Amino acid sequence: METGQYWSNWVVRWLRLSAFIKNTNFNHKNDTTMKIYEQLKAMRQYRRMKAKEVAMRSGIPASQISLIENGKVNPTEESIERLVEALDCRVVILPKEF
Repeated sequence: METGQYWSNWVVRWLRLSAFIKNTNFNHKNDTTMKIYEQLKAMRQYRRMKAKEVAMRSGIPASQISLIENGKVNPTEESIERLVEALDCRVVILPKEF
């Protein structure tokens, strides 16, 4: 795959995910940022994966994934790494003004 085609495919996937996230209601109170648990849930839904499938891939119980996605518990760094790997995505930190 050529470099230009790779970036073109990446941009299309990013735009689709951005549109999905914008159309998902997270009940923000005038806040445009998403918490990590909201991002994980949005990515799972975007990938059309059930919590059980993510649990099998990550080794984290589905009940724990539900607690994380609903903001009931704070995930450890290791849990985030395992979930990100299971969801085939990556964590990116951007400045607020981005």
